[in-house]
Amino acid sequence: MIKNILKNLVIFELYSYFFLSLCILFGLFILSFKITLSLKYRILLILGLNLISAVLTYLYYRVKKI
Repeated sequence: MIKNILKNLVIFELYSYFFLSLCILFGLFILSFKITLSLKYRILLILGLNLISAVLTYLYYRVKKI
């Protein structure tokens, strides 16, 4: 039972890192344009991308598990 829980946790972590890296790359793509954003909006962009990554990870893991 503990082995199964640890296996699911590792798989969930791998999904989260995958989606986080995709969202970070998307954020870098947005920032690669010569758009000048203030620090407040850059922080909001990073937090928004992290939130999107968390939601995508949860949804993908939930769909994959069913």
